[in-house]
Amino acid sequence: MPTPQQQEALYREGRIVLAIHAHTQDKSTSFRKLTSLYDVPRSTAQGHAKGIKSRRDSIANNRRLTPAQEESLKEWILSMDRRGMPPRIATIQQMASLLATQHPRSRPVGKNWTQGFLKRHDDLQSKWNRKYDYQRALCEDPVLICGWFKRVQDTKIQYGILDDDVWNFDETGY
Repeated sequence: MPTPQQQEALYREGRIVLAIHAHTQDKSTSFRKLTSLYDVPRSTAQGHAKGIKSRRDSIANNRRLTPAQEESLKEWILSMDRRGMPPRIATIQQMASLLATQHPRSRPVGKNWTQGFLKRHDDLQSKWNRKYDYQRALCEDPVLICGWFKRVQDTKIQYGILDDDVWNFDETGY
């Protein structure tokens, strides 16, 4: 749920778009009059009309990675998770620093960069591991265990490292 300040900023952006649209439709009305009619700052509306993006829609100048690099890092994290080895925060930071130093005169990411990265990407969430109980393992469902081995097999096929002995699992798990 957006905060009242965020909600007001969204409404202001909508009013700016309406003022620009009204000015393009009716050139006889002055831009100054339209901005006062829609209760928006004239300089901001003029900037938007010239093509300047709003602060909310633009990417910060100090962002270390390009959007393409962030997307590839996100895909790498999801790929590691699919293979059953989700990376730790420090590993993500090392990989991001490696990507960031690809550009000349760039610096590695800071210690809090990873937290901001995870906040920007809602589909990435931290998961906590816990100790696996032996008694609980005895009661596990074979179908679920079969699904895990099937995922391992699919990963091996995807990366071309499948041996000659292919595992065949049916729905019973045997």
